[in-house]
Amino acid sequence: MLLCLSPLILQSVEASKTLRPTIREEDYIELERMSQKIPSNSVVVTTFHIGYWIQYVSRCDISKRPTPDLWQKYDHVLLLFDKFSKRPIHIPKGSIKLFECERFILFEVFMPPKK
Repeated sequence: MLLCLSPLILQSVEASKTLRPTIREEDYIELERMSQKIPSNSVVVTTFHIGYWIQYVSRCDISKRPTPDLWQKYDHVLLLFDKFSKRPIHIPKGSIKLFECERFILFEVFMPPKK
């Protein structure tokens, strides 16, 4: 029985060495600091990779893109950008920067995007 299970055990040990959080501890600490700047009844528009962590840390809702109905449903629509991302940062006019740290920038957007 042990002989039959040994390949599975060895594979499990090797696989466990590659498991790690999807963000660094420093990034998590930044998100915790940022969560103090997020007002109640807010939605954060960001990638789902970072959105998961924002939702976990701040307990606010997330969205993949800024759709006009977000402004009807929430008091605050926030955009979170990752400075390390290869995607260009597009900040809508009239937005206010709420928080900036080494990796993230958080903006509040007051006008829905034009269709």
